[in-house]
Amino acid sequence: MRKILALLSAAALALSGCSTTNTDTSGTTTGDTNGDTTHWPLTIGEVTIDKAPTKIVSLSPTATEDLFAVGAGDLIVAADSYSTYPPQAPTTELSGFQPSAEEVLTFKPDLVVTSTPNPDFEKALNTVGVPVIVMPAADTIADAYTQIEQLGALTNHVADAAAVVADTQTRIDKATATAGEKGNGLKYYHEVDPTFYTITDHTFLGNVYSLFGMTSIAPADGSDYPQLSPEAIIAANPDIIFLADSEGAGGVTAADVAARPGWNTIPAVTNHAIYPLNVDIASRWSPRIADLVEAIAHDLTTLPATATAH
Repeated sequence: MRKILALLSAAALALSGCSTTNTDTSGTTTGDTNGDTTHWPLTIGEVTIDKAPTKIVSLSPTATEDLFAVGAGDLIVAADSYSTYPPQAPTTELSGFQPSAEEVLTFKPDLVVTSTPNPDFEKALNTVGVPVIVMPAADTIADAYTQIEQLGALTNHVADAAAVVADTQTRIDKATATAGEKGNGLKYYHEVDPTFYTITDHTFLGNVYSLFGMTSIAPADGSDYPQLSPEAIIAANPDIIFLADSEGAGGVTAADVAARPGWNTIPAVTNHAIYPLNVDIASRWSPRIADLVEAIAHDLTTLPATATAH
């Protein structure tokens, strides 16, 4: 299940990152806000909402986390099957990747939030007067903050959203300061799954790793989520390896990585610089990005003295 989730998360990041849907919220937010109150109507991207929603269906684990973080979790009447955090999220069998308009409408929502564009689904909901807002995968931490602020505005939690963003940034700043220069110049290999899918620097996670001065071994001339060969990884000589496929049955361990043919020469292996990541945190762009940054900072502070840039 963890492998499937990692693959689906990577697919969602890739697909929504390439979205051209007119419900993309990466554009401006139009509407007056004052303190903790939004003045309606509110336009996000090209979607105009006339009044504050009271029944939200969230088909995005990140949006679910964002809404709870800003204090609007009680407005969610249903969340998709991967919205497992926080524990009180109203998780259902709804799919965020192949949503059914008929199933979603059984919850009588007045707003649907998703991260994956689906024109047919959006049209079906719009036809019966239910707006759909697509909040695609963030490319940067600033994009993630924008989505938190937009959801805060949508739910009359403007000040709460601003506080969440400020707290998240404070935690990130503190974590990166703790790591100091430990990551500068290091080449990393981020393993999405055991078939060697990874990320480039031009991704949200790449943006996170760049906070520490690290760069991906993946070439930046193709997909942002390329599949590398074992030979290419060995030749790239990563200084540090992060495993987003380490959890659950069949999860990859540091010992598994070290046992791969030819990998015993990789600096990350010889220096025992292989670190597991929480797959949920590593595949979402919610306020828990601070948890991810703190985890990476901790890993860097435990690097042996022999783990230097190559």
